[in-house]
Amino acid sequence: MNTLEGVLLYTHYKNLLETEDKKYAWKILHEFFEAFDEEGPEETLWFMLASVMKLESGDVDGKERGNMIFFYEYSVALFKAAYVLYKHHYDKKKTINANDANEYE
Repeated sequence: MNTLEGVLLYTHYKNLLETEDKKYAWKILHEFFEAFDEEGPEETLWFMLASVMKLESGDVDGKERGNMIFFYEYSVALFKAAYVLYKHHYDKKKTINANDANEYE
């Protein structure tokens, strides 16, 4: 079971896994950034990281904490890059569609 079942993003994800067609990757980015704004992924990851860091567990040692911070920083960079690509792609698409619409007026 996947927590995304019933959500359109899950369908796109399954299709991406089956076909590796980049149109599904773009659809996933679109769905993702419709659900989260530009800062949303960073804020959510930070909340998760801060929550884990507060745990007093012997299971999470210094090395694991360092790995989590490293993963957080890489993830923030990845989400920012994905957001920039997404915005560029969809802003360009909107401009093309607007120009096509103006052509017929």
